[in-house]
Amino acid sequence: MDSITYTAPASWACYLFNDDCSGMDGDEIKAVDSWIDGLGLGAPVAASEEPSFTAWHDAKDCFPFAADCLEYTFFIHE
Repeated sequence: MDSITYTAPASWACYLFNDDCSGMDGDEIKAVDSWIDGLGLGAPVAASEEPSFTAWHDAKDCFPFAADCLEYTFFIHE
């Protein structure tokens, strides 16, 4: 199965993997949901272990701020 990797804020990991949005405000939840819906890939299947700070992540259209980010891996469904 093919996969693709995107960078996005590390603070989103708990919500993306566990559906736990504690500590997130409504705008941030909307940003995550919008980003995931826009990808059309479903939930990620893996993430890098160590975040790195970057201003140029793949979720910048939904969350236009610099952040500590992880690399999230998604399966591509054909």
